[in-house]
Amino acid sequence: MAMRARIETRAAVRCAWVALFASCGDEQAAEPHAPSFPTLHEVTASAGIDFAHERGATPTRFLVEAMGGGVTVLDFDGDGRQDLYFVDSGDVPFGPGAKRAPANKLYRNLGGLRFEDVTARAGVAGRGYMMGAIAADYDNDGDQDLFITGVGLNLLYRNRGDGTFEDATARAGLADDQWCTGATFLDADRDGDLDLFVLRYVAWDFASERPQTQSGVPVYPAPDVFEPIANRYWRNRGDGTFEDASQAAGVAELLGKGLGVLASDLDDDGDVDLYCANDTERNFVLENLGDGRFRDVGVVSGAAYGAEGRAESGMGVDGGDLDADGLTDIVVANFQREPNAVYRSEGRLRFTEVSAASGTAEAAMQSLGFGVRLADFDCDGELDLAVANGHIQERIAELEPGVGWAQAPQLFRGLGGARFELVSDLQPEDFRRPRVARGLACADLDDDGDLELVLGVLAGPAVVFENRGGQARNWIGVRCVGTRGDATALGAKVLLEAGGRTRVGEVRSGGSYLSQSDLRVHFGLGDLERVERVIVRWPDGRTDEARDVRVRSYLTFVEGSGLAR
Repeated sequence: MAMRARIETRAAVRCAWVALFASCGDEQAAEPHAPSFPTLHEVTASAGIDFAHERGATPTRFLVEAMGGGVTVLDFDGDGRQDLYFVDSGDVPFGPGAKRAPANKLYRNLGGLRFEDVTARAGVAGRGYMMGAIAADYDNDGDQDLFITGVGLNLLYRNRGDGTFEDATARAGLADDQWCTGATFLDADRDGDLDLFVLRYVAWDFASERPQTQSGVPVYPAPDVFEPIANRYWRNRGDGTFEDASQAAGVAELLGKGLGVLASDLDDDGDVDLYCANDTERNFVLENLGDGRFRDVGVVSGAAYGAEGRAESGMGVDGGDLDADGLTDIVVANFQREPNAVYRSEGRLRFTEVSAASGTAEAAMQSLGFGVRLADFDCDGELDLAVANGHIQERIAELEPGVGWAQAPQLFRGLGGARFELVSDLQPEDFRRPRVARGLACADLDDDGDLELVLGVLAGPAVVFENRGGQARNWIGVRCVGTRGDATALGAKVLLEAGGRTRVGEVRSGGSYLSQSDLRVHFGLGDLERVERVIVRWPDGRTDEARDVRVRSYLTFVEGSGLAR
């Protein structure tokens, strides 16, 4: 009954949206007066971004060649502007004898959607065959550090605070000889120090692969060929080092093929839980028991499997409140012929799979999703959905006519009530151009109040899309500065009361696919001109608040001091 009631609300939701501008009884006549959805225009070259990913393709077609391409948003120099870090992979075979060293790139935001390459000066080009990256203040010194995952490696760059980084991997004790993919910083045990959760994909080495064909066409192997391996939880000792606490945390026995991870307070009990999107294995919902230990409740939660009760091919993951009930709903990007799964939270770590009712399922069947992000691109108060698409098999068109290796990204307008409509056709040609996209991140790169979109592309140039038109509506952004732990305040929850509704956002590390977005919490407000109250609930449970705050501005909350003036 509850499911049917939600489906039947679709027309009511659409009608209410149109009624802001005209009578609900004449929806067709009202459409020309409804605001158009913003357009996303490629500005990569004019922004000064010239990064191009290398995958080291070989005739053998090693699986690693098809999987890289993360992108990370961070403010490494503390100037308030959002910088960009793109992760490279390099040659295969990789290692000391590789012909080409990988070349991650860090771009400093100069303002006005202009960037400069500061990789050499910062010392963050990386090493090895790398996958993705995240950023946070792991050593509580006030600036953002970088953690990079890869095949047979982890890499930690400590921010010195002067625009340069040092390789602190060995000192921190974070070495790993397995294939590491998505990752997130979080304070799992609430001791004020950021711990680290790292997904690992499959048990893999060069000797484990042989050339494969399908109907005579060379192909990359399916993940079923390989055994799943356990993820790792690294506990922060508070002295710049970490210990492997996977066994004690209860995650060492969980075998998945992890790619995307979401760190969020899914049950609203004050600590950070984890959702792990696994490739061809059931997804994990890891309930935080409050002391750095987790238990997997995925099967009983309803968010471990797809609508047909089988494991899907989870790639990227994101979370947000899609139905204005204060709870975090989950979206997972999946393989071709699988929906982009939408799990609606019912509270207490219980979810209902509503992909078909959400309006995203059918549109995703002919595409293969990787990066995924819930964000309010048109600032109307409802979360929209962006998905980065691209196939694994570069010769897929020979096996399945009409399906391409390069695929266009998809953009869905949020209608409220966990409902979406596809609006990709409203976008300019440069957005609809097919690419082999992997990572995806969102950030207000020009600080005008709406969110830009950034794609990491496999074996191709990265792409930056400028949002034009989103700032026409009102908005507000919240930057949280921690003082009792990490400066990035990961795990802080922001509640915004306006227009008789409470909106909720979180400060999160990681997410999407091998990527991380703007750590500032962004809210679209539509035509609302007044925000009654903003409350920040810090990771230790204490709160700061401000009343009657102005719209169309970024607010900075300092832990223990409230709104900075």
